[in-house]
Amino acid sequence: MRQLRDGFRLRHVQDPTTDLALRNFSTGSDRHAQAVNELIGRQVTGEARHKARVVVMEQDDPLGETLGVAAWRTERLPGTNPSLPDVYIHALGRSEQFCAHLLPDGRSVGHALLAETLIDIARISGRASMPLVWAYVARTNHKGHRLYDSFDFHHRRLRGGKRFTYLPRWVFPVRGDAIRFLPAHPLARC
Repeated sequence: MRQLRDGFRLRHVQDPTTDLALRNFSTGSDRHAQAVNELIGRQVTGEARHKARVVVMEQDDPLGETLGVAAWRTERLPGTNPSLPDVYIHALGRSEQFCAHLLPDGRSVGHALLAETLIDIARISGRASMPLVWAYVARTNHKGHRLYDSFDFHHRRLRGGKRFTYLPRWVFPVRGDAIRFLPAHPLARC
């Protein structure tokens, strides 16, 4: 793995339809990368069914190259307390060109992006505790499962054949796919 010389900064995107960094963003070409590319692309074109908070992680240098992108929104995880707002991370991906790079502190781009996304969620929630945070992760997305494991996200297996409104229309859950979730907890744990 190559070490990046500079650190990173996070930038909150006010209007995804006009953001140049998002227009050219790609996390790769495999099935899982295409799903992230599609979700970010829909935010860029304005075709997204749900407006999300989009965060761009950029290299902290004059060029400010995009290291990764995350998008999340408030959406209740089925079967949880409807009076508490849950947060759904519906896109999280590092830029394809930085897949084999580490940040100066030794973390991967994906690890730092998820950590910063969770900090952002905690800050925006305005509560004394972190809300339940969840994401859909395909069974075959081994890197994604390892990343969420490193943050102690729990598993909730899906049964094949069920349609979910939060997935791209061309992604059909199969047996073994999972909802990964981090239960609500006091903010001191973050």
